[in-house]
Amino acid sequence: MFQFLHKKLLQITHSKNPSTYFHLLPNPYPKSLFYSSTPTCTPSPILSFLINSCGLNQESALSVVKKAPLKTIEKADSVLSFFRAHGFSETQISTLITRYPKLLLSKVDKTLKPKFQFLLGLGLPCSHIARLITSHPYILSRSLKKQIIPAYHQFKSLVGSDENVVRAIKSTLCVLTFDYQKRIISNVSILMKHKVPHSRIVKLVVGNPRALKGKSLRFSGIVKAVEGMGFDPSGSGFAKAVLAFTMMSKSGWEGKMEVYRRLGWSDSEILAAFKKQPMCMISSEKKIRKGMDYFVNEMGMTPSVISQCPNIILHSLEKRVIPRHFVRQVLTSRNLVSENYSISVMMIMSEKNFLDRFVTKYEEQVPELLMDYRSRMQLAR
Repeated sequence: MFQFLHKKLLQITHSKNPSTYFHLLPNPYPKSLFYSSTPTCTPSPILSFLINSCGLNQESALSVVKKAPLKTIEKADSVLSFFRAHGFSETQISTLITRYPKLLLSKVDKTLKPKFQFLLGLGLPCSHIARLITSHPYILSRSLKKQIIPAYHQFKSLVGSDENVVRAIKSTLCVLTFDYQKRIISNVSILMKHKVPHSRIVKLVVGNPRALKGKSLRFSGIVKAVEGMGFDPSGSGFAKAVLAFTMMSKSGWEGKMEVYRRLGWSDSEILAAFKKQPMCMISSEKKIRKGMDYFVNEMGMTPSVISQCPNIILHSLEKRVIPRHFVRQVLTSRNLVSENYSISVMMIMSEKNFLDRFVTKYEEQVPELLMDYRSRMQLAR
């Protein structure tokens, strides 16, 4: 036997074909994991299942198998059926499994169903739950009794009501984890030290919990910077400015400053606009440029005037500015509204007020105005 092996090795050593060595190398992955034992080397049932049922490509399917070794497809199939029954799209399921493969090993009745029942009990629709869990699948690995429910009650003590908790959850499921809340509570204490009213803090936490998830050292620096710019901690602008700074880096701030400079604003006008509406620094460069171009070239506004009413930069050109500007043009052309009437006021008022004051009010003089206005709104959709 040993003589036979020795002879065989000598034959391989003298071979010029490198592939003859490969059958001697150990296979890092068990063949049975990915391929069946049939001569055609077809993918194993598990791999085929991941590709066909989860919509994964072969590379993603292999990655899932490594992270969540499935012995059979029955349990995984029951997990997928559960997600589909609760409104998850095929794209969401594919994303979910790719991000957190171990979900396929979950016990539906013991692990998944109770958590979904809890979220449904909060009044969240299935479509909303599907979106939130696709973004934060790891929440399903947390214990409902030991972590999620206690975290819910702790967060409620911070924001004051079930309604506020649900509003925050709609932003991110992470508020139902203690580690996330720990960072929020730490940053809330910083706001309290700077005399920000409790009502303002709650509004910020509920509306934008992500704004308070950062490291306390950076958050403290942001709060001090906002205070140093002259914002009043008791005013609504203070929390908005803090939010704006948490959403961008120092280079991002400098980049937006440069964008506005190139569009004709002085540094003092930029800072004045920021104090009036801090979120004007969050809009994308494309949105800012497109808006300024329309305001200046189509509406005849000067950059300086725009800086005095930065709220209009936040609104959609297609869905609000252009349709309302059309109404203004029609009314001024018929001397029904003065050309000196504030453009910015028309742009920022609520839809109901705008319709009452500038559309239905003149339906006798301009009967087609409402239909024309709505048709332009429809074009934007």
